[in-house]
Formats: sequence, structure tokens, C-alpha cells
Amino acid sequence: GRRYTVLSDIATWLSILATRDCVYLCDPLSYFRMHAGQDQRNKTMKIRSSMEWFGLFIDAHKNKLFLHDGAEFLRLLAGKLAGFSSYVALNYEEVKAENYQLDEIYTVINDGYRILLDN
Repeated sequence: GRRYTVLSDIATWLSILATRDCVYLCDPLSYFRMHAGQDQRNKTMKIRSSMEWFGLFIDAHKNKLFLHDGAEFLRLLAGKLAGFSSYVALNYEEVKAENYQLDEIYTVINDGYRILLDN
């Protein structure tokens, strides 16, 4: 029920893998080219993708599709929260100046800490 704009490919694969099996091929079948104009180097995309990763991570755990060990989930969640909070704090001037959806950032951080601290 969640809409993904940056991680739509990963969200699609996780949806498929929730009900189907897969085969892993270790031989590369394609390549990924890095260049200066890529979205991955854009700070807006980094923040958006981090928020989407939180959504995927938390939803997969809530639906019992990933990390069934609650302690391990909380440990990873704590690390993700620390990294995201640090990134936002270090880039706060740009975050304030740009057209970020601040309510979404607040929600991601609040939800993450609520899950972490209420367990």
C-alpha cells in the first residue's frame, strides 16, 4: 500500500519474493555505470531513498517477511536511525532550504524511534 519513487524496483522484487521463490545467478548479466550526473549523487535522492528504505525495512519486518529475530531487527533499526539522523543533521541547511517534505522526515524519524524505544 506504500508508493515508492526511488526504490520502486526493490519494492517490486520484495513484493514478488514475499510469495514466490527465486534463483540467484552469481554471473553478472548486466552492469551499472557510475557518472557525475546520476541521481544517486544528489542529496535530495539520498534523503528520499533513505526514507523509502525505512519504509521497506519496517514494513517487511511488520509483515514477518524479514528479520524474524526482534533483537537483530532493533539493532539494525538503531543503526539506520543513527545514520539517517546524522545525515539530516549534517545537511540541515540544505534540508531547510530545499523543497523537502519535512513532515515525511519527521514521520520517518519519529516512527523509527517509537518502534525502537517502545519494544
